[in-house]
Amino acid sequence: MADKTDKTDKRGSTELRRRLDQPVELSGDQLKKLVAAAETTSSRILNWEIYGKPGIDRLRASFSIAPDQLPEFVKQLVANEARFGWEVFPEGVPPFIDQFRVDLKQGF
Repeated sequence: MADKTDKTDKRGSTELRRRLDQPVELSGDQLKKLVAAAETTSSRILNWEIYGKPGIDRLRASFSIAPDQLPEFVKQLVANEARFGWEVFPEGVPPFIDQFRVDLKQGF
């Protein structure tokens, strides 16, 4: 019978957490794709903070996007190889949504 203290068999969630906790550098190409997504959807950059030099370790950004452009912006975000955490907030008085604010967080 196998010894229970042997840690060679890792749980999938433990391995996933280890991989996600590693710092991921954002390449210049990935950053250019993010800016291109903002430009092609006519979104406005509200806030932009880059941490880490010379390599980018972490990025936080906020965008204001028209409702009709939001699906295209999200499509381009998903196509980017970089992992982003993102939140979408409607702005306006319901039922009239004027803009969406998209907050991105990459890295830890």
